[in-house]
Parts: sequence; C-alpha cells; structure tokens
Amino acid sequence: MREPGRDHWRVVIDSAGVTVSHGSHSTFIQALAPQPIELTLANALDQALAKQVDSSWWRPKNKVHLSIGDELLRLWMTPPPVNASMPHDCLVAAQERFESLFGLESSGWVIVAQWSALEPFLCAAIPHGLVDSIHQACTDRKLRIMTMVPRFVEHWNRYQSAFETGDWFAAIGNERLTLATVQQSGRVIRSLQPGSVKVLSKPLESQADAYQWLEQVVILEARRLGNVMPTRVLMCGAPLTASPQKSSTSRSIRFERLETLHG
Repeated sequence: MREPGRDHWRVVIDSAGVTVSHGSHSTFIQALAPQPIELTLANALDQALAKQVDSSWWRPKNKVHLSIGDELLRLWMTPPPVNASMPHDCLVAAQERFESLFGLESSGWVIVAQWSALEPFLCAAIPHGLVDSIHQACTDRKLRIMTMVPRFVEHWNRYQSAFETGDWFAAIGNERLTLATVQQSGRVIRSLQPGSVKVLSKPLESQADAYQWLEQVVILEARRLGNVMPTRVLMCGAPLTASPQKSSTSRSIRFERLETLHG
C-alpha cells in the first residue's frame, strides 16, 4: 500500500478519537462518552474535518486515506470455499465464518477482504453505521476516499518484508493487541498463517511488565495453533510498559520494534 503523500488527507479513527492530518499539520478530536461509539466517532470526525479541512489555508487534493483502529472492527481468516465459481462464493464463506466466530449478524457489517478462491484470505468487518458516517462526512466536503483499511493491515503492508521464517507479528492499538503468525512462500514471507489472526484485549497500563503478559499470550497461542514457539516477535504500534529485555517468562522469545528496524 502506498503511503499517503502531502497532497492527500490522512484520517486515523480509533476508540480514542479522530486525527486528520496532512504533512506536519494535524488535528485530533477526542471521542467523548457516553454516546454510542459510532455516533461519538461520527461527531469527532465531523469536527476534525471542519477544523482541519474547512479552515485550512492550503488545501491538498481532495483525496483521503483512512486507517481504522482494530478495536472498532473484526479481523479473521476465512478458508477458501470448496468449488467456488464466482466472487460471491467467497463473500458468503466470509459471512458464514464471521457469524460463526463472533456470534453476530453479518448484515450489520461491511465485510472487505483480500478475496481468494485458492488460499485462506484475511477479512475485516466494519460496522455499517461507522462506514456510513465516514462516507457522509467525506461527501459533505467533496473528499474522495482512496483507501479505508484496518490499522493491522496498514502495519502488515508496510512491514511485511521485515519478517523471517518463524517470526510472529504483534500490532498494538489503543485497546487491542492483534497477534498473527506468518508463513513463507518460496523464499519470501508474504502471507498470514490460516487461523492465526487473533485480536485480544491489551494489558492494562498499570501492569508492571506488559511484555511478560505478551509472552504468556504467545505461548498460549502457539499451543492453540500447534505451532513451534517463535524465537522472535516483531511489534509495532503503541508502546507497552516495561522493557522487552526485562521479560523473564521465556527468554528464548525476543521482542523487537519494527519502527526501529525500519528506521
């Protein structure tokens, strides 16, 4: 995925609020409770666009790239349907998988995916109300939505070339940890292991050593998947408390920040 340039608006929406930016200029509007989260974020988005876009002395092209926090959506892997003959078969399989995993009606969600009839594909479901609010706010200002992706997918597209055989991937958001294992295709790792994407509650900030908590999560997930324990977990996103060097549960697991590796 190409990074948004200076001639594009970048909008980040998560449970904390909405950030609208271009270049070095940005506006953050906090999402205030106790309104329903979709209404709260819709109001925050409208305020952020009004403050940043409407009042900007310099207006870039009317193109918007949106990043959606993982805590606002659902992520999962869907096996390819047997004897699929058309794209709709993949959508039906994703809907059935969504309802089975989360116990929710798929009709209330917009499902997007890297559709494939040959291999398991990553899916994301965004609430209809949130998608409608985003489209309405952008339409009111004649802004064209170029991309709308989960934060996890944004991180994966940016950093996937850094992974080596046996690595795990941890994307940390405001309220969620999205954990996945990767698999190798030829000599290059480019895909996520089937069934491995899992969104978990992030440890409390007051916890003394979040890396110890993360190690425990990795151990349990490795057992669940029947995988060999990883020797390295590559991380990105929000910082965790304590230091990866101080973790003591399993010193064979090394934690590294992707932002540091990529500079």
